[in-house]
Amino acid sequence: MQVNSVETLLANSLAQSDLSEKQQNVLKACLKLFSEQGYDRTTTADIANLAGVSEGTVYKHFKNKREILDALLEPLKASVLPAVADEFVAETAKQHFDSLEAALRFLVSDRMRFVLDNRLIIRVFLQEVLVNTDLFDSALAMAKQRFVPAVMPMLVKFSQPQHPLTLEAFRPIFGLMLTYLLPVILKPELQLDVDQATAKILTNVMPALS
Repeated sequence: MQVNSVETLLANSLAQSDLSEKQQNVLKACLKLFSEQGYDRTTTADIANLAGVSEGTVYKHFKNKREILDALLEPLKASVLPAVADEFVAETAKQHFDSLEAALRFLVSDRMRFVLDNRLIIRVFLQEVLVNTDLFDSALAMAKQRFVPAVMPMLVKFSQPQHPLTLEAFRPIFGLMLTYLLPVILKPELQLDVDQATAKILTNVMPALS
């Protein structure tokens, strides 16, 4: 049984790799299985069955499950995620907003759609973060390095001189986004209306930011 659905980030990562078709199928199968069953409950037999290869083929290309997980996450951390961040920053810089609400609407909806498009790999990432805090620290450092300097000036320009906006003022937005996104990350079969969720988030936060 071949895996028919590949997430955006993994597709980008595989496109940039020199992996064989069988290796790519193994990684696609692992993404699905690790996200649905968890790393510990997934066997190499499960992986081989979903990837459409023999269990011996899995071991031929990867020494163990840990090596497969590293093959999923390391390229994302090292190159794909930074590239995605830079692309988002460049795209945001092209936008022209006439209000703080318009800017936030774009940022919130864009990032929520990004999470939905990549919910499986993000779920595997979050599972690994629980046992590998260095992974979380490196991802957070990358986000601060790339997102904050690029996005904050765009938002701060809408501040009132007597009440300048700071990063702290936007933290409630992140919390509200998580309340909508975590359920669909943990249960990928769930659906989320991004436009509706974005509207509700802005309704909650705009009075405090205005």
